[in-house]
Amino acid sequence: VAQGHSSSEEEEVMPVVAHPRMKVSEDEEEDDIDEPVSREDESTSASMVEEETPQKVREERARKERKKLLADVAKKKKRRKKKKKSTSSVVSFSSPASAYIASGPRDYESIPISEFKSDDYGSDDEEPGLRRSKRARFRPLQYWKNERLVYEANEEPEILGDMAVVTKVQKALPTPMKKIKRGKPKKKKDYGSSDGEEEKSKRSNDKKVAQKKFDKRKLKKGYIYKTDENALIWDEGTREFSERKIVAYAKDMEFLKLPVTQKREKGESKKCGKAVQAFNVPEVADNIPGWISGKMEIPPTGIKDAENVGVCSQVFFVGDCQPGAFEVSIASPEDDEFDPITAQRFLVSSGDAFHVPPNNIYRVENHSETDDATLFWCIIRPTSS
Repeated sequence: VAQGHSSSEEEEVMPVVAHPRMKVSEDEEEDDIDEPVSREDESTSASMVEEETPQKVREERARKERKKLLADVAKKKKRRKKKKKSTSSVVSFSSPASAYIASGPRDYESIPISEFKSDDYGSDDEEPGLRRSKRARFRPLQYWKNERLVYEANEEPEILGDMAVVTKVQKALPTPMKKIKRGKPKKKKDYGSSDGEEEKSKRSNDKKVAQKKFDKRKLKKGYIYKTDENALIWDEGTREFSERKIVAYAKDMEFLKLPVTQKREKGESKKCGKAVQAFNVPEVADNIPGWISGKMEIPPTGIKDAENVGVCSQVFFVGDCQPGAFEVSIASPEDDEFDPITAQRFLVSSGDAFHVPPNNIYRVENHSETDDATLFWCIIRPTSS
């Protein structure tokens, strides 16, 4: 600006204000500096800064305040939880040693009230004119240990009348304690090492350690327990009594390997399960269907290929598996074959059950890498009527 210009002319020259979101190259920036800026452009730029920038600042400030508020709330919750945990009630006994525990209820001792009175009362050594109280003094009773005063009938009714008086003080004896026998802590297995990998693969078998056999001598006397599989029952088909297989013992079952009936997809395991039949009961009457039941075991990463149950109904009970690692898939009713994309999939755990209605396709897979899966199944045949 030339020196001869007035102050009013200096005020008319305003700096170029670029929009904060606009990215300008170096050449464009130089051109903008050299070119004169019209009043209309100046007013537009100034209005954009006035309208958008404060709004953005307010939004950013509100976002930061909201974030800080949420963080403060989370800290308070964490402190309350920690305080509640630290102030939880703890049962303590007379002995402060943590290695001991109460072995039984404590006993009490009744002490006559006369033993708490001072022997100096009425002695010759008393100063003349000194007056002493006849009241018995003892430390405060521990009411939480059931220490209390024992009241009895007054032996001198001419003094206190019929009012009961304190004759004894029940004091608590120390609680009997015994030392806690602590076993040696189990050594944690390192599953990250090479030896740990073998231990990891054996975890499934570790759970199946044989339990201690029940002592039959504890059974009620006078009953007879059979050791075979048959029992005398009423046969509804023949309308007579007959011997029929009622029990199937696991030691007598022979598993058969399930066949691979479909081509496995890339990345799927080649393992398959095995199954055994426990019962095969034919149809008894027109209104009593026949049925078959048994057991199925699927190893880790094993698959039982898709199968159509036909006109039968099948019911399954999950006996044992890694929680949430056993998959049950039901094919879409619109598909004639099992389609992995349209299949309806479920994850089940030990204790769960599922069934497959007639003319549906199902498939099961054990996703666990360490645990076997056990299924108990039952196939219900339709009646001939």
